[in-house]
Amino acid sequence: AGSTAIERVLVFDLGGGSLSLTLMKVDRGIMTVDATHSTTTVSGGEMVKKLAAFAAKAFKRKVGADPLESKKSATRLTNVCEGTLRILSNAPRADIEIESLYEGCDLRLQVSRARFEDLCLDVWKSVGPALDELLAKA
Repeated sequence: AGSTAIERVLVFDLGGGSLSLTLMKVDRGIMTVDATHSTTTVSGGEMVKKLAAFAAKAFKRKVGADPLESKKSATRLTNVCEGTLRILSNAPRADIEIESLYEGCDLRLQVSRARFEDLCLDVWKSVGPALDELLAKA
């Protein structure tokens, strides 16, 4: 005999510019949406900014120059940090490496997932209120 229990599924979509939450119900193989909630106060973009600021600080400490003073260097750093974010979602550590990032100096930095999570702790904490709002709608 098959199970007739109703299951609930939370779809968590953390994109570059927003967080979208969807609460779904699965009843005998049929999925229906119970509630949705989106917010721009939580995003992967915020995590990229934090990682880029961390890397820029490490670069400045080593080299004595701030790569964020140059729009080109800041853009290159942000782009590499976006890729690093993807790597850290599946790996325990990732390397941030950019040749001639600023004033001819290279950036070589290893970041652990634990360090990244610590950098973004305030972003993760802000997921709670969004989840509360979703559950209030359900």
